[in-house]
Amino acid sequence: MNRVLSDTGFTSFRLAASEELEDGYTITRNDGAFDAGSLSEGERTFLSFLYYYHLLRSARTGGSAAPILAVIDDPISSMDSDVMVVVSALIRGLVDEAINGGGQVAQVVVLTHNVHFHKEITYQRSRKPDKRRRYFTIRKYADRAHAIESFETNPIKSSYGRLWDEVRNAGRAGGYETPIGLENTMRRILETYFNVLGDVGQDSILDKFTGDDRLICHSLFMWANGGSHSIFDDNDHSPSMHSVETYLSVFERIFTETKQNQHYEMMMAREEHPTDDWTEVPAL
Repeated sequence: MNRVLSDTGFTSFRLAASEELEDGYTITRNDGAFDAGSLSEGERTFLSFLYYYHLLRSARTGGSAAPILAVIDDPISSMDSDVMVVVSALIRGLVDEAINGGGQVAQVVVLTHNVHFHKEITYQRSRKPDKRRRYFTIRKYADRAHAIESFETNPIKSSYGRLWDEVRNAGRAGGYETPIGLENTMRRILETYFNVLGDVGQDSILDKFTGDDRLICHSLFMWANGGSHSIFDDNDHSPSMHSVETYLSVFERIFTETKQNQHYEMMMAREEHPTDDWTEVPAL
């Protein structure tokens, strides 16, 4: 625990063996003096979590070898972002241990109302569905009892992930009836991924296309030039009902031609490419 405290910047206090309690511990300052009231709420919360975490990981669990159900209820009160990342990583380790059967912890239940913390603890490099993980949301209503909904996949997604959901659904039966909504969805993805994160120029991508495909590609990249801020624009490619498949094809080719096909496969949830570091977009 002292090592974790030091690594996360809590250097003004540490744990020491208690002189009063057998096999116990006390908190001490570097100068030897200590006032329990001097700890901040975040420090108390972090200490409590670390104690609980190491108790779960230790071999001493009351002498019983029975499986443990660990319940963790929003352990991030008053913590800064760096400490929250550490707490999230430790919890993910407990979850992986429970799933893989590496210790006494057989199941982990994490409760939170913090969306950012939820994103951190549910992060998985693999996009494959895992039936050993379950997600629940509690719906609160003013005029009736609260309801709990269960999901096999994570229901909390970023706006970027929801845009990809729209593209994925467009390729299925009953998807977009018109490519206009699909076009704007693709524009937002390309603007976010290539322009904002990757600083990749549109011209270098357009040069990889010819004919009608170039017109479609150009219309997708018109987002930054006002396509997202008005109902009508002056794009020289007018989408039609039968062009949804063409839009999807050109959209995929943009990622293929820029050697970002792994990101495309990951976001489209194709199992053969379950992982990707999508923030690294090479310049062309």
